[in-house]
Amino acid sequence: MEGNRESAEEVSKSILFVSWRKPVIGWVKHNVDGSSIGNSGPFGGGGVIRDHYGNLVVSLCVKYGHGSNNEVELRAVIFGVELCKEMVFQGVEIECDSAVVVNWFTHNLCKIWYLWDYWDELLNLLSGISFTISHQYREDNRAADLLANGLMMRYMHLDQIPKLLRGIIHMNKLGFPNIRQ
Repeated sequence: MEGNRESAEEVSKSILFVSWRKPVIGWVKHNVDGSSIGNSGPFGGGGVIRDHYGNLVVSLCVKYGHGSNNEVELRAVIFGVELCKEMVFQGVEIECDSAVVVNWFTHNLCKIWYLWDYWDELLNLLSGISFTISHQYREDNRAADLLANGLMMRYMHLDQIPKLLRGIIHMNKLGFPNIRQ
């Protein structure tokens, strides 16, 4: 009986509640994810851009072809930033579940030589806008994760997106936590 209590306590210590947070007023938040089947393999990226109320502005999803997991994460960030610039957003909070990509910003250096052209492209795109980039746990990046495996599309209105994605966005907006184990 005592052994069961200890294992229950160990399990409860490993559970973390994480919640998506709205961006600051006047900014948008771009949650982004890349998906690669194998490394290297077929890959695609997805993301959602939401306003400071938590409302969907646009969702995105694109298949790139064949490449590495780090390449797809970086290219998905680029695609979302291109959309933000196209929509003339001046402040963008980028949340990515790739710690590698976020660390490149921390050190201002992409350490993978064959991605340097994409890195330079992203830095050029980000010039002229205010932005932050931070790591987000996969459990709180479910909307982007769901889209990373789809076909190229843009959904401008919440009523046009699949029900599962609509539900995730609504739960995020309300501040419901996700469980990370």
